[in-house]
Amino acid sequence: MAAARSVYFSFLSHHGRAVSQPLPLPALHASHAGTWLRDANGATRGCSKGEAVMAAADTPQLLMNAPLVASRLGYPDLSGLDLLELFAFVYPARFCVPTPKGLAHALGLDEPADDAGVPLLLQQAESSASTRLCCCGCSVSVAQNAVKTPPPRKRRF
Repeated sequence: MAAARSVYFSFLSHHGRAVSQPLPLPALHASHAGTWLRDANGATRGCSKGEAVMAAADTPQLLMNAPLVASRLGYPDLSGLDLLELFAFVYPARFCVPTPKGLAHALGLDEPADDAGVPLLLQQAESSASTRLCCCGCSVSVAQNAVKTPPPRKRRF
């Protein structure tokens, strides 16, 4: 059996560019106070639970804590782009309180003033984390930043 080779991809940003524009992905926030959708073009509006479920079924939405949002909407099969999972992937050793305020603090973004501002925060947070993940949009590809590591050592007992 041939020894397996592993490749480590370095996703660290080396340009230090600030994120100015959120990526054009729709965002959904559901709290005890209501439900809000933010379109990819930037219009935030309040909506009903049924409308939010339909929007999530049509297009993947940016969410924060997808299981909680699913339970608040009464739709356990809800799937979306969970920013807490993205945060854990991009920053595996950093702590983040799983709330909009905690995510804003962890990423150095402004806190939303109210629940209607959370979808904008979700778009900014996704843009911030993805920028770090893909070398801040520079022309250097991820493959060029790959560093080969030696195969794992075999244990001898």
